[in-house]
Amino acid sequence: VKNSDKNEIIPIARALAGFGFHIMATRGTAALLARNGIKADIVNKMHEGRPHVVDLMKNGDMQLIINTPSGKRTRADQIPIRSYAVAYGIPLITTLSGARAAVKGIESLLSRGLEVKSLQEWHASME
Repeated sequence: VKNSDKNEIIPIARALAGFGFHIMATRGTAALLARNGIKADIVNKMHEGRPHVVDLMKNGDMQLIINTPSGKRTRADQIPIRSYAVAYGIPLITTLSGARAAVKGIESLLSRGLEVKSLQEWHASME
């Protein structure tokens, strides 16, 4: 999470932890989350060594990635992160607005469940 986004990630991480997600974060973000009562395991940035996020994806340890890169190095890391996320079918969110929307969607699914309707049924229910 880029530095300007740090405080905005707190309610997102809190909600995901409340849904039962196991939170993993880089050192700075994990420390911020810990100061705000949110447990997060530390994962290395790619240039810091292993294990890093790509290793965790390959091992099947990641189900959702929120990564808001900033700076040249973190933007360069974004290429393999995106590639492996696509290859392993892992949702990758790169903006805080996207992360907030995902939290709302997960919350809705957990509270109401998933309902499948035809377009005609949706249209009829809107009238």
